[in-house]
Amino acid sequence: MGEDAVVCGRVVSVYYAKRSSGQPTFINLDKSYPNQLFTIVIWGDKRSAFKNIGNFRGKRLCFEGTIQSYHERPEMEIDSPSQVSRP
Repeated sequence: MGEDAVVCGRVVSVYYAKRSSGQPTFINLDKSYPNQLFTIVIWGDKRSAFKNIGNFRGKRLCFEGTIQSYHERPEMEIDSPSQVSRP
């Protein structure tokens, strides 16, 4: 935790929590919520930068950023499409 890293996995779900505080989008890797192995978070104020976010589902992608822990689960917040790549 707290380390910068590149995390790769298959995107199994993309959920936009429009009514939640900060309007986060959750991208779960390899398993669906609540059994996800890793979650990518894009906050609502950054979401418009990701034009193709709906197309992430089913693809194997890599995400670059700082690994954090939320409720004892690993996650990463990203704010730019430059942090997303293909393996």
